[in-house]
Amino acid sequence: MKRIVLAPAIDPGLVRSYAQVLRDSQKRFATLLLLDLAGRQVRKPSLKHAQSANVRVMEIDSLIQADVLRNAAVAVFGETNFLYREVDDEDVDVCVPDAAWLGRTFKTDDLAWLLEPEEDPIPWNRTCFYVFPGNPAAWDVTVPIHAGLMTGARPGEPRACPSCGTTYTSKRQDMCQCPNRGCGFVAHPFASVPEAKSTVQVPLDAFAWGRCPRCRRAVGFVNQLEQCSRCGQLLRGTSNRHALELTDNSKQIARLVSDLFSDETDGEP
Repeated sequence: MKRIVLAPAIDPGLVRSYAQVLRDSQKRFATLLLLDLAGRQVRKPSLKHAQSANVRVMEIDSLIQADVLRNAAVAVFGETNFLYREVDDEDVDVCVPDAAWLGRTFKTDDLAWLLEPEEDPIPWNRTCFYVFPGNPAAWDVTVPIHAGLMTGARPGEPRACPSCGTTYTSKRQDMCQCPNRGCGFVAHPFASVPEAKSTVQVPLDAFAWGRCPRCRRAVGFVNQLEQCSRCGQLLRGTSNRHALELTDNSKQIARLVSDLFSDETDGEP
């Protein structure tokens, strides 16, 4: 888990600026999910406290190193206006400045749960920003497509790692691992332009999560069309059981994908 808890005084619009700073200052990609409970019906006391205190959390899905994430946050939000938390099942346990920041900032002692992964789903409002270095300059940080993940490859030909930019060759077409010791990203190149442009339907649960059928990664949906951040597959979220609040971005994505492949043939990449 990587997350940033924002102080109440921070303008939520600065999260967009934070995404832009990350995109412009380094090579790795990320998705930033801004969460809050404004207007939500919640029953648990802990969630009511978070709602009344105007808690906003930014979930970060990325291999970007902690010091890069924190330095960008200091530049955008100010050094004392956020808490950075990173924890995993092994040896990572980072909380800067400290857990007491929550009490000092929100004037309540009932927010310690923000420092741990969620055990039960929470009905957050969700806004997503996409840090995709290398995207066309005209695409802003609300475009849910990483152009680097939609590239094709032939065995034995040079290819650029979509995570760090390292150029290398692989004997395999369908899967290859970046040799950069600081990266190691496992890419899943497409075999053809039609395959890269294809969209697969994914059933979603009540909290708008689904699973990419190409690589089995769990994907959270904010828009009707999202992209798997592991393999690049375009996904359309669907549900016959749940009324989901998803933005219809179908026309936007169709236009952007068409522009991206305007100079490509429909054969092999």
